[in-house]
Amino acid sequence: MTTGNPVTVDAHDLDLAFEFVSSGRQYENKAYVSVETGRIDWVSDMVDLDEPELPDDLEDDDLYIALPHRNEPGPGAKSGFRIHQPAPPRRL
Repeated sequence: MTTGNPVTVDAHDLDLAFEFVSSGRQYENKAYVSVETGRIDWVSDMVDLDEPELPDDLEDDDLYIALPHRNEPGPGAKSGFRIHQPAPPRRL
């Protein structure tokens, strides 16, 4: 997996993609996050999605991170995600 500068992904979009992946059986729905841009591409074996043209290299681990299904062993272990949330403002 590529290591380098962190990429920003909208937390709401990431949550929606994780729910999409976990809404079906394992490997039925997939979502991939680009490590370069943070763009999320959605793929489904069951539903025809109105996604723009999908990249040919979605399954390249150096370019994309596949979101895990909630039932995968070791939640998040393979995803490579580290969620950063800004600290709340301190009161003086």
